Amino acid sequence: MAKNIHLAILISFLFQSAFGQLRHLPAYPLITHDTYFSVWSFTDTLNAQDTRHWTGKQQPLRATLEVDSQNYYFIGNPFGKIATQAQPATQAQPATQEWVDVKATQTQYHFACGGVDLTLTFTSPLLLSDLSLLSRPVTYVSFRLRSNDGATHKARLMFDVAGFLAANTPDQPLLTGRGTTGQLSFLKAGTREQPILKKKGDDLRIDWAGYTSRYRMIRVLSKISGMKAIPSTWRPHIPSSLSLTTPSKTSP
Repeated sequence: MAKNIHLAILISFLFQSAFGQLRHLPAYPLITHDTYFSVWSFTDTLNAQDTRHWTGKQQPLRATLEVDSQNYYFIGNPFGKIATQAQPATQAQPATQEWVDVKATQTQYHFACGGVDLTLTFTSPLLLSDLSLLSRPVTYVSFRLRSNDGATHKARLMFDVAGFLAANTPDQPLLTGRGTTGQLSFLKAGTREQPILKKKGDDLRIDWAGYTSRYRMIRVLSKISGMKAIPSTWRPHIPSSLSLTTPSKTSP
């Protein structure tokens, strides 16, 4: 009987330890393909600070949700400091992160933005059974909105990607553009030059030359009905950022 009790206590302790590790990770994977194209959140809440490459260099993703004329930021931090609810009402407020869940190919967040709940999912389909899909440097970012108070709300989503995610360093000149293919609208960015075999070491990021092939650039795509590609005006300190926004909609 004593052995069974000790075994039950040990199992409970191990389960709690594993659960604690799952809830608090050293970093949270967002875009993961190889050591050069790899963007993470270094904080437990996604809007506490800007996202980074695994080496610690900044590679900002930014996103806000406007609900009934009030902005809530949920990816990155436009104020450059730990998110707090003490911002003036006229400024963007931090969305309240309720949970985060990390799976083999997905990292999912849930936020409360006033009267609207937001579920944010990063999906990198790195499936060993499909080598073609595995080699594709594409991460899918999806957003799901839902009213949390039974009322109807106007909501508008804004999502930005720093253009230098396509470069090794932020000072590299970029080529940027936009276009459509089928039902997709997209923005794209790539470096003007790509010196071959001129760099070495571990502290390196992706260096995609602009427009040289279908995938050798950063693309921001949208399949949301009515979503438009617009020039970035929200984060002037991030050079050549790419921005997508949705028109005002009601949240069911």
